[in-house]
Amino acid sequence: MEKYIGKILNDRYMITEVIGVGGMAYVYKAFDKVCNRVVAVKILKDEFMSDAQFRRRFTNESKAITMLSQSNIVDVYDVSLEGDALYIVMEYIDGITLKEYMDKKGALSSAEALHFVKQILKGLAHAHERGIVHRDIKPHNIILLKDGTIKITDFGIARLTKFDTQTISDMAIGSVHYISPEQASGDRTDARSDIYSVGIILYEMLTGKLPFEADTAVAVALKQVQAQPELPTEINPSLPQGLEDITLKAMMKDPAIRYQSAGAFLADIAQFEADPTITFHYVADPIEDVPNLDNSPTIFAEGIVPGSGIPAEAGSDAVLEEEEEEGAEEEEEGEKPSFKNTWLPIIAGVGTAFVVLILVALGIIFQKELFGSKKVACPNVVGMELEKAKDEYNFEFVVESTVASDQYAEGQIIYQNPEADTQIKKKSKITVVVSSGPESTQKPDNSTSGTNYVPDVVKKTRAEAIAEFKRQEISYKIETKPSDEIEEGRVINTSPTAGKEINDDTTVIIYISSGPEETETNDPPVEVQTVTMPDLSNMTEEAAKTTLKNNKLELGNVTKDYHDTIEAGKVISQSVLKDKSVEEGTKIDIVISLGPKPVEKPDPEPEPDQEMVTVTVDLSKYKEEQSVKVSVKTESGTVIYNKDVIPENYKDQDYKLRLEPAEYEVGTVIVVSINGELVDTITVKKST
Repeated sequence: MEKYIGKILNDRYMITEVIGVGGMAYVYKAFDKVCNRVVAVKILKDEFMSDAQFRRRFTNESKAITMLSQSNIVDVYDVSLEGDALYIVMEYIDGITLKEYMDKKGALSSAEALHFVKQILKGLAHAHERGIVHRDIKPHNIILLKDGTIKITDFGIARLTKFDTQTISDMAIGSVHYISPEQASGDRTDARSDIYSVGIILYEMLTGKLPFEADTAVAVALKQVQAQPELPTEINPSLPQGLEDITLKAMMKDPAIRYQSAGAFLADIAQFEADPTITFHYVADPIEDVPNLDNSPTIFAEGIVPGSGIPAEAGSDAVLEEEEEEGAEEEEEGEKPSFKNTWLPIIAGVGTAFVVLILVALGIIFQKELFGSKKVACPNVVGMELEKAKDEYNFEFVVESTVASDQYAEGQIIYQNPEADTQIKKKSKITVVVSSGPESTQKPDNSTSGTNYVPDVVKKTRAEAIAEFKRQEISYKIETKPSDEIEEGRVINTSPTAGKEINDDTTVIIYISSGPEETETNDPPVEVQTVTMPDLSNMTEEAAKTTLKNNKLELGNVTKDYHDTIEAGKVISQSVLKDKSVEEGTKIDIVISLGPKPVEKPDPEPEPDQEMVTVTVDLSKYKEEQSVKVSVKTESGTVIYNKDVIPENYKDQDYKLRLEPAEYEVGTVIVVSINGELVDTITVKKST
């Protein structure tokens, strides 16, 4: 995990720290030396480098996000799928997951929930239009910025219609509380699977709870296939009926009667926001509610686009045209539809669908009982203290390593393998990485036995404060309170205050800031205005500044570098790629060309009557080095020549040097070395 820290990838990205650990990759914070900015670098774990399936998933993610350019999807700057490290360079996002925000706030207001859902749907609409299905939409993979902007991340199991190599085992990949029924059943997935997951997220935001919960992942998956959720208005009676209709429409078990696109979902939200009293009266999900065919009124359901197998929106031209053609044929034939011709096929179809769903559920149960009866869901132990996890769960915990962490206190687990909810055998091994706590100052020398002093942890993070108190073996208690001065999650003060002498039995209260005290407001968050990033290539600095200003953007840091083809004074690169969506007022960094890099001047030619010795050195094997030390000494150790040489300047020719006659005598043995490694010996001869 830490082997990359301090290293530079591609002579550009300096890795500084670990900021995330996933199932197949580590995420590092890094500094881009060329564009002078902080980035996030996602590197495939070493143990998966030779695994074709994980390489494929990682490649899929890189293909997916490089095809995307939208303000609600994490930006990608660079991809490397060759060499010793497979990595993706992305924008560094300073925020929290939507899941963390939901856990903190509980049920959200309708306005806030829709503000977030609209952004998620806009990002998915962009991806779906390009043939990309995320397949793992959950609040854990959605980052919330401080200004309320949403960013969708982790396209690790995305399916690309252009590069589809999906297997049966892939179809069920995803987080069980948010996967669609077709994913839980192992059926083919499409964009409507993502729609279902967004419906689950909207349900959770509006009610403060998940629609389907059970003791095991398998039981939750079965509920996704066959159970109906409790109505949101039964949990939160203040919810408008129209918003409940929208939520349940997105969560329909049958993809054919779910929203068929993110755009259709957004259209209903727009209608609701324009008139919160609106209701939609959608067709009930057929799993539990089958209408009485003799007495029920006419139901207007969504149709199927002819020949496509994909449902069309209700009332679409395709459906209307098909209905008109069928009506015309019936009029020509002079026949009226009978109960036998009209309803029996529908009854048979509904009955068959119901039987298929029952068989799917029974198949899942039978398969689990036959082949995995001794398997259980792997517990989530991330954030737990290792000893507590050992006491609470009957598994063998193997510590892979211990690393410093600002987020987790000493002794807490920061990573586990297998991941939570993975089906594993009882008493299996769970490999964990344990925090050693953040690096902190040395413990004070308390010479008096039985006494200690309260450490100064004001403005430190919660994790840093806890680590320090644990290091000094001081009993503590955490309490939170609002603060306008101290950033959320950091220490306001302690009681007793820092420096006070305390006994071994004293418990110190650490007050953590919960941020500024919130004021009640019904106004929805203001949506951020975005513009399309212009192309600044080959512009002068002044022209680039003017272009940015005309597009409601600002010029940020300006750095300079050599370039072989772009003339001096013109833009080489920009921090945001052209045609990307970017917020108004964003500062854009640029790199200005210094022109071609100067070539080292060779040593001057000697006078014709001078006796010279020419030493030729092949630098081709050192072409990856920034510079090498070329040394020439006599056999006795006298230094004749010692110089740093840049191999790049001699990639098309040998490096030659000539020695003055005063520096040697005939018969002298000259030793040539590069970086201390012997490459040649020459015996000086008298010139003729």
